[in-house]
Amino acid sequence: QVTEFPKRVEPEEPFENSNPREVNGRELYQSDILLTDEQINILKDRKARADLAYRWTEGEDGYPVVPYTFIDMFSADEHTIIQESLDSWMEHTCIRFVETTNFTKPYVKFYNGTGTGSNGCWARLGMIYHWTEGQELNLGPRCVT
Repeated sequence: QVTEFPKRVEPEEPFENSNPREVNGRELYQSDILLTDEQINILKDRKARADLAYRWTEGEDGYPVVPYTFIDMFSADEHTIIQESLDSWMEHTCIRFVETTNFTKPYVKFYNGTGTGSNGCWARLGMIYHWTEGQELNLGPRCVT
């Protein structure tokens, strides 16, 4: 009797090779962070930013709260994976994620790549306090697995 082994499956291209190097003409920092001009200048000057205005607002319990919403449609499975990921962050850190309908304050907008025109995996850094139109967090194909 001959034992047949499954055929070897070639690994998919590594994330670093498949993610775009830039979004809207701006280079991604560390392969997945879209910085503002101010954040780029801070990095060039090698300065830390102590300004509390760039941190997510604290909730009643004193922990940072990150409001978010879904802009593009995600499948039920993708939505579950994203929610489980947020739950894991909340379980293991002090950060709290809360789905919001209040779009007058800073919040994160989850995209599946359709709304941003980018298939990569990237996000903005920290809370950009003066942006009330929301900050993009793009989860293109292969980002939600």
